[in-house]
Parts: sequence; structure tokens; C-alpha cells
Amino acid sequence: MPGFNRKLIETLHNQNYQVRITSIDHLVDLETEILSRKKEGRINELLYHQELKQFFSFAERLSEAKSLIIIAIPHPMTVVRFYYKENLHATVVPPTYLSRRDESKLTTTLTTMLNSAGYSTIIANNKLPLKLLAVKSGMGKYGRNNICYIPGMGSFHRLVAFFSDLPVAEDYWQQAQMLEKCESCLACLKNCPTGCIQKDQFMIKAEQCLTFVNESSDPFPEWVDSSWHNALIGCMQCQLICPENKSYLSKVDPGLNFSKEETTNILNNAHFEQIPLETKEKIRALEMAEFYQIFRRNLSVLIN
Repeated sequence: MPGFNRKLIETLHNQNYQVRITSIDHLVDLETEILSRKKEGRINELLYHQELKQFFSFAERLSEAKSLIIIAIPHPMTVVRFYYKENLHATVVPPTYLSRRDESKLTTTLTTMLNSAGYSTIIANNKLPLKLLAVKSGMGKYGRNNICYIPGMGSFHRLVAFFSDLPVAEDYWQQAQMLEKCESCLACLKNCPTGCIQKDQFMIKAEQCLTFVNESSDPFPEWVDSSWHNALIGCMQCQLICPENKSYLSKVDPGLNFSKEETTNILNNAHFEQIPLETKEKIRALEMAEFYQIFRRNLSVLIN
């Protein structure tokens, strides 16, 4: 068994993934920690019910699972260009949003290896507190900005988790840790437009984070300055300034270009069904079709 676990990890490492395999029993630890943070007031009640409560509602269906396999997929920023009124607007999609193609390849590789050894897997992405899982599994550490940093990737990665009936050979479960360099660095705190990053801990005021605000379909709060927006979705202010990411900033996915006509169609049409098919396909490629209203609103703010 330990031999197969090592082979699995080495195979994925050779494909530039980072991997940890930890016991399914730690689901309880994750839930306990989140509830503790909520009780202490470090997690907003609204945020808990909107984003976090769902994480553990499905665990009873996993009676055969013995392990959680957490994997970091390297992923750069994506630049998306919009032409509008004779001007070119280069916008950014952060690393965590575009990865379905990479996830598909990873899922196939992992499933094939597990099945060949008599094991199975269930994808669990977006069903767990992935940053917390990655940090407590020993694969990464928190930055002061509450983002998970992975060796060799910085914060430019996407996390995905799988449940499996593969037994755990070595478990590195630990207390959540912050990067040592963050102790003497306040770059992200000073660059955060909303002031959600705190000096005394790596738990941010999540409900005050620009990412939380512009991922929501609700109108922007009055306290949000339109000049703060810097990405089609999410926010890159704390990651771009971070010294840990310096060597990864040049790795950029060229993304897609939207013509003046396409950009105008997006801004003028409130419903996804109203725009031309070619434009729809580009938006689907950006994985924004499901969030078209948010995508359209954020684009409008960035352009105007």
C-alpha cells in the first residue's frame, strides 16, 4: 500500500501537480475549526450560511471513503482583451477561476491509476474548504491575505479534492501555518483597497473582501469605490504585490479577445440568450456563462 501511494504521488508530481493524501476522518476537524471560527466571530454569519455551511452536508454519502486526495494544479492569470469605442481594455481573470480543462486531465489520470489498483474516487471540488484542507494537510501555508501558497506555484494554482477508498499511508495533518516571510511583510495589507486584510492574523474580513463582493449578484455596497475593481471576477491586488509571487507573474495565459461588436453586444444585452453564438462560446470558454450577469456587470465597471 505505501508503495502505491508513493507511486501515485510521484506520477502526479512529474506532471507538475502537488499532492497530499490525508484521512477522511479529518473532515470532522475541518468542520470543527470552521464552527470554532464562527463562534469566535472570525467568520461572518452571512458568509457562513452562504458559502461554508454546504461543505459538510454531503459527507454521509461517503461511507466507503477512507481518504481525501488534495491536489494543486498550477495555473497562471488569464488576460482577456475587450475592444470598445476604439480602445483596448486588457482585463484579468485570477488563477482560481479557469481550470476545467486541467481538472479533466487530472481526473482522468488519477481515476485511471486508482482503478488499476482496485480503488475508486469521487471528485469533491467546490464541496470542501479547499484552502484550509491544503494548509492543514501540510501541502501549503496561508499568506497574510488568507490565500494558500504552494511551493513552486505561489498562489497561482487551483485546488481540487477527491474522496477515495484508498487507505492513507502517511498523514501530515497539522495546525494551519502562515508563511514565515509574512511575519515581516505588510505588502498585501497596504495594497488591499477594502482594508479586509488584518495585521495580527491570516483570517481576513471575508465579507469586506472585494472578491466576495464582486462574486455576488447583489448590487455593490455603497462603500465600494468603482476604481478598486481590477479583474473580471475576484481581485488580484494582494497577489500581484506579494513577493512570494514575483517569479510567477510573467507566466500569463493569453486568454481570449472580444471584438468591439462583441463587447458592445455584451454590454447592451442583459440576458445570455440574446448575444450571438460565437460570443456565447467565448464566454463559456471563460467559464462565465453561468455567471453572465455578474460577468457583464463587472466588465461594465472595468470599462467605464
